Amino acid sequence: ALTSIGSPLKQVPIGVSDKQSNGKDTTVVLEATFQNDGLTADLPYTAVGFFAKKGEDEKLIIVAVANAGAYLAATRPDGVATDALDLKVAIAIGDATNVTAVVDPAASVTPATLNGAINETKQVLTALIDTKASQSNLDQTNAEVAKKADSEAVKSQLATKA
Repeated sequence: ALTSIGSPLKQVPIGVSDKQSNGKDTTVVLEATFQNDGLTADLPYTAVGFFAKKGEDEKLIIVAVANAGAYLAATRPDGVATDALDLKVAIAIGDATNVTAVVDPAASVTPATLNGAINETKQVLTALIDTKASQSNLDQTNAEVAKKADSEAVKSQLATKA
């Protein structure tokens, strides 16, 4: 019975991450990420909707209902986004003569995919950095190596022994 989600509080562009066709029906996978950048207060939400627009006619085509108490947390004081709602939905389009999707150019890589790659890279780099020797360890090792005799001195000493 839900035909409207009221006044949208936050709108984001969508991305098309996959499209498959099996003859007359086409399945399209849509992705959207709502981030908390710019929020000065927590943003509660009860539903998320996907709309389709033809000309000036816009219709609600998908509604995702949130659990009670769902919200996007307010942004930290430094303004860096730290919270997000990532949505991915597959829809079947059938018996359509022509379907056109207008996709945000930045959506060729979804924010969720990009954030995941950034986080994975940070973890790998942190692990690599943690395994490197500190400067004091290097200085100590260099001092120990400098104390060692070179191979020519060792051979010279051995040659004089009975």
